[in-house]
Amino acid sequence: MSEDFDKTAEGVTDEHAFNMGLMEGSELFKNGDVAAEDSAYVAFGDESVSNGEKTAGDALSVNEDKLRDESVTDCAQREERSRRTGTGAGSDEGRIFTVPNMLSLVRLVIAPFIFYAYVVLKKYNLAAILVVASGLTDAADGFIARNFGQTSNLGKVLDPIADKVTQFVMFFCLITRYRLMRILTVVLVVKEVVQALVVWLAYKKERVVHSSKWFGKLNTIFLYSVCVLLMVLPDIDPNVADVMMYASLVMLAVAFFGYLFQSMKLIMKK
Repeated sequence: MSEDFDKTAEGVTDEHAFNMGLMEGSELFKNGDVAAEDSAYVAFGDESVSNGEKTAGDALSVNEDKLRDESVTDCAQREERSRRTGTGAGSDEGRIFTVPNMLSLVRLVIAPFIFYAYVVLKKYNLAAILVVASGLTDAADGFIARNFGQTSNLGKVLDPIADKVTQFVMFFCLITRYRLMRILTVVLVVKEVVQALVVWLAYKKERVVHSSKWFGKLNTIFLYSVCVLLMVLPDIDPNVADVMMYASLVMLAVAFFGYLFQSMKLIMKK
């Protein structure tokens, strides 16, 4: 009986050991699964981080390229704007002391002497000579500015101002002898006021100072020629004088509508 008890005890011990072995094996297998799962999570996390870093790097690279392109575009636009308006550093358009500008100033100085010679001194030939001298300086400053690279924003403003001042002086001189010249003077005043307003609106939109156009120069040459003839020929036939002044009125209208049309196109441009 004692032997049977020992065998039974030995069997229980073996079974217990076997069960313990199964439990330990199951625990090890479970821990292995957990470790594998943790490794998978870690590997997946590392891959996600790697992909995230790669995505962030790609986005940063795209942003850098975009910023670089925008910077190049902005620089090109600033250079173009500086070239057109003459406001950039080192721009020739911003110069002041140029030969054409000095010649325009000479025309402004000559203008009151034309009036003095014609109205006060009654030296009609002298007044005509001064008008011719003024016209020659006008032609010279335009030629020099175009052919010797001496255009400037100041010149684009100063040249037409000198033209208008000289024209007004010539008209006021001739008013004393020709009644029709009064109508021409009024038309000239209206033309210049309206034209200045429209050109100013165009400048606000474009920020560009436009130089005189061919129809403006043609009008100036024609007016100079008529005024010189009327000055040097004080006894000219009144009918011929009237025809010349009516022709001057037509030229004023052509120049006025030419500048008006050009400026309105700039204002209406989107």
